[in-house]
Amino acid sequence: MDAVPSDEGLLDHMQRAAFGYFLQALNPANGLIADTSRENSPCSIAVVGFALSAYPVAVEHGWMTRADAVDRSLAALRFFQHSDQSGSPEATGCKGFYYHFLDMHTAVRVWRSELSMIDTAALASLPFAPEIAWCAARNMLHRYPEMLSAEQYASSFNPTLASADRGAWVSAGHFGLDQGIVVMMIENHRTQLIWRLMRDCPYVVTGLRRAGFRGGWL
Repeated sequence: MDAVPSDEGLLDHMQRAAFGYFLQALNPANGLIADTSRENSPCSIAVVGFALSAYPVAVEHGWMTRADAVDRSLAALRFFQHSDQSGSPEATGCKGFYYHFLDMHTAVRVWRSELSMIDTAALASLPFAPEIAWCAARNMLHRYPEMLSAEQYASSFNPTLASADRGAWVSAGHFGLDQGIVVMMIENHRTQLIWRLMRDCPYVVTGLRRAGFRGGWL
């Protein structure tokens, strides 16, 4: 019987596997990241944001070089900088906002998607209630190991749809949003790296204050 991994060992494994999504789903020519691993999936602006936030984590852990992380980040940022911002049906965005779903190659809006922003953080339970959240995660993985397909969390599963000859129903493919949350919130739980980078960025602080946010670490 295989040895049961320690909590730290399992966190390491899950975090690195989740980061692997951003390597697999990348268009290196423009830095765009596919929304899901499903065939012909468009780019999601939110998932690009998670990738940009995950690259520093990968550098800290030695999963990629700093130079590689810089190249990938600049590819995306320069592509967006020079993208069509006219707001037309063929555009990438409008006045600094981007259509949420874009063609992976041309960055033209698809699915009549709405304007959005590049997300750089998401809430998850692990940093805020680690004992409860980790106990629940461990228990779910023990009871329903099929929810971790190809070593990455599936976007959803439903044990009530299980049959006698198979495990719980698991959605096909993987979603970049889910993998980004795993990478970032495990890191915030362990080192608070993403939160520290955000607090130390004067552009973020200035933007939040101009938006009316006060108190706390601001």
